[in-house]
Amino acid sequence: MNTEELKQRLAKVNDSLRPGEILPPGLYSFRVEEARFKKDEERKYEYLYVQLHCSGEAGAFKTSDRFRLVDELIWEFGQFCEAIGFSVDDLSNEKEFIGREGALVVKDGDKTYYEYQKPGGSKQLSV
Repeated sequence: MNTEELKQRLAKVNDSLRPGEILPPGLYSFRVEEARFKKDEERKYEYLYVQLHCSGEAGAFKTSDRFRLVDELIWEFGQFCEAIGFSVDDLSNEKEFIGREGALVVKDGDKTYYEYQKPGGSKQLSV
């Protein structure tokens, strides 16, 4: 394969991925592309930042999410871990999240939010 053909194929794929968007409502399968524990110095909390490659009826997207590791919101991190079939007891570093797959439902009310689904909890699409 020549380099021009490769560039054209990559451009086509990149055009179909809409980077950093809030997803339209619906069901999506996802794969974790990036995961990092970070600290928000201004707000004084730690969180897990994830970048996701998502596929659904509305198309393919890249999006991100953050899971604040504070007592009142730690359940969101637990829901995400369940969705990717990961036990927090086995966690040694954030790189263990990369490549894992799951499903999420995007709901739209007063504001858009992602609800991560347990494996087998809903119809899952392939990434």
